[in-house]
Parts: sequence; structure tokens; C-alpha cells
Amino acid sequence: MISERSKLIQAIKAADELLIRKCRSVYGTFVRTIKPDYDMQWFQAYICKRLDAFASGEVKKLMILMPPQHGKTELATRLFPPYLLGKNPDYRIAITSYSDSIASGFNRAIQRNIDNEKYGRIFPETKLNNSKIFGTNYGNFSRTEHKFEIVNRRGSLKSVGRGGSLTSEPVDIGIIDDLYKDREEAKSLTISESAWNWYVDVFRTRLHNDSQQLIMNTRWDENDICGRLLIEEPGSWEVIKFPAIRTEDINDYDPRIPGEALWPDRHSLEKIEDQRKLSQVSFNSLYQQDPKPNTDILIFPNWIEIPLWPDNLEKVTWGLDFGKTTGINALVKCAIEGDNVYFKEYLYEPGIPPADIKDVLIRSGYHTDQIVYCDHMPGKIHELRRLNIIAAPAIKGEGSVSSGIDKLREYKCHYTVDSVNMKMELNNYQYICYGKIITNVPVDEFNHLLDACRYAVYSRFFRGK
Repeated sequence: MISERSKLIQAIKAADELLIRKCRSVYGTFVRTIKPDYDMQWFQAYICKRLDAFASGEVKKLMILMPPQHGKTELATRLFPPYLLGKNPDYRIAITSYSDSIASGFNRAIQRNIDNEKYGRIFPETKLNNSKIFGTNYGNFSRTEHKFEIVNRRGSLKSVGRGGSLTSEPVDIGIIDDLYKDREEAKSLTISESAWNWYVDVFRTRLHNDSQQLIMNTRWDENDICGRLLIEEPGSWEVIKFPAIRTEDINDYDPRIPGEALWPDRHSLEKIEDQRKLSQVSFNSLYQQDPKPNTDILIFPNWIEIPLWPDNLEKVTWGLDFGKTTGINALVKCAIEGDNVYFKEYLYEPGIPPADIKDVLIRSGYHTDQIVYCDHMPGKIHELRRLNIIAAPAIKGEGSVSSGIDKLREYKCHYTVDSVNMKMELNNYQYICYGKIITNVPVDEFNHLLDACRYAVYSRFFRGK
């Protein structure tokens, strides 16, 4: 006859085996088991379900956008790769962040989770070289803070900072956790473009047809990697976005009423509203994941986006801002009709010689009777004239920049939807602020196309053509 004690032991063992089996198929259960102190909230439980869909291959491209200190990195970067490697020890995973030290920190945390005794019981086939649990040196399988390999399997995980090498590393699953350190990096044209080029030229080239991508990113700027991907690949990404304060938009997976905080026990509505008072811009990006500019300090907050260049516009002129040695060359087409002025961007690149600028003009419909009003660089203007382009130095007026800005404000300004760099500049061209004091001095950034716009309008107004 089986004793009560034996029955209890058998019941405990059965429950333990059931838990282990559930950990292998339900990510939320795996998280609670490996990290029992993780304070799982309803929104984190939803993320776990979508990560399960990612792990099964149902979701190929997933973005998770959340406020800071809401647990997304723990869920998606430190605990999820061990889960993936447990389910498939042959996965080759790459993790990247804005710095190598941050990325290697993720790698060490992932290794500690795989070394966890509970993990060894859940996924016994996923082992690391010199594991604290197994205590054996498994051949030549590498294990450093930058890369480890799964013993006796093809799987591996490599971590690199933005700009790092992934050469000869095929990637089944690519994970990006914050590609920018802060707002300054995200809004730097040089760093932002470099980050995008690295993503396109390095990260994406290591992916194959069945590869998956997971991105966590603070939405510092509309033109960050998430913003650009959602424009370049519309409909390809599943986006999970939980703003710190619920907005009015329709969102089936967020049961909160508008105005309710996401995690009030940890980040109260009062605390979040205090952040809003300090900086509306930081609140929009950091807490709401909706990087809207502060319209109070924008120089041109009311320009109108239109789908296409109107067909009936006459008397076209052009504005051209020459980049310096490594600066941006910006070219815009301009037409004025009554109180309305229309712009279309045609060039936004560094280091473009005059001959190539001519080619852009010709491809863009330039007529030989149209004037190109240029920044004051006599050598380049002379070269354009030699190439049969009617190039003229822009009339800038007294105060130059402020005169051009004032003239543009006399019109209702429109720009075409495909003028993406112009939209980026409009959302970032602002007045210098000292705390909450707004000056009337423009920041000398994000103004290449907008300078070209004022050249075209101010010069045409005063020359009459």
C-alpha cells in the first residue's frame, strides 16, 4: 500500500514534470520559473504571448516599444534568447545595441540564465562550454562575453555594438535592443545615417529567407530605425506599443481607459505627468513612444504635407544649399501660386559635385529657363553656369536667416509626401532654448533643405522671377 508520503512525493514530481513541459512551450511560464522574482504584469504577459508567436515562426518581424523600466529588455533580450536556444539549440542568434559594452552585458546575462540549474532541467540539450552546472570542458566550443556556442550543436549567440562586425556569421534571429544611446545620437544626422547604413549593410546582409528580427527601441525620433522601417516596409512588422499613459487610439490588446497609467504601482500617473511638465518632447518619445516635436519651439510647425506636386503650377524656381566638404547638398523645386508656396525635395546627399547636381536637375524636370538660387559659393555657381544651368547667388536679405524665415511665414507652405528629409528637418528645426526660455535664434542644424527653400522664395520675391 502506497503511503501518504509516497503519494505526496509522486504528486510533487508529477507537478514538477508538468511545469517543466509547460516551460518548454509557454514563454511566460518559462520566465516565471527561471526568474521567480519577475513581477509579471498584464502587459508583460501579452508580450510573452507574442514572443511565443515569434518563437513558433508565426511572427517574422516584431517591434516592442515601451517606456523605460517596464521590463522589456529583461523579457526580450536577457530571457528570450535562452528560451529560443532551448527550443532549438541550432539557432544562430545575433544581439546588438548602441555600444559593445551594453551588448556584451546582454551576452553575460544570457549565459547566466543558461547556467541556471532550473534551465538545465527544462532544456538539458542546451549546454555551454565550462558550464557551472555540467562542470566539463566540452571540446572546442567557444564561450566568451561576445560569443558562445551550444555544445555539440550548431547554435550560437554573438553580441556586437552598433558598427561591429558580423562577417561570416549567418543569422537566424537578429535582436536589436536600442540602437541609439540617447536623443542626441538619434537626432544626429551623421550617427542616425551611420546606424541605418550599418543595419542595412551589415545586420540585414547576415539574414536569410527564414530569418526573424526582433527590435526594442526607444522612439527618440521619427526618423529612427523603427520609423524608417515602418515607412520602408509597411505592413511587414508587428508592432507592440504600450504608451505610459493610454491614448485615444484603438488598440485591441490594451484594455486601459484613455489617461490610465501602464504600471501605476511602479510608475504612477503623477510621476509620469511630472515628466511631461519637465519636457513634452522627452515625454512623447520616452514615455509615449510617439516622438512628436514640441511645436512651441519649432520654426515651421504648420507646413502642409500633400500627396503629389500639383500639375498646374508655373514659374518654377529651384533652391540649392551647397554642402561644405562633408556637408549635405540639398535641392528643392519651388513654385508660388498666390499665397501658397509648394516644395519638392530632389537631393539630400553629401559630397555631390556640380556635374552630378546638373544630372539631378535634368532628371527632375529642370528647364533651361528656370533659375537655381544657390548658397554663396562662387566657384560652384560658376561651374553650374559652365554646365548651362542658370545658377544665381541667393538674395538673403538683412539678417539673412531671419529674413528668409519671415518671408516663408508669409505663405501657406506645402511639401510633397515623398520629401522625407524635408519632413525630418521640419520636425527638428527649432529655436535655441535655455531651460523653458525660447529665444528667437534658430539652431544651426536640420536646415539644409529649409535653407534651400528660403533661398528660392526670398530671391524670387525680390527679383520678381
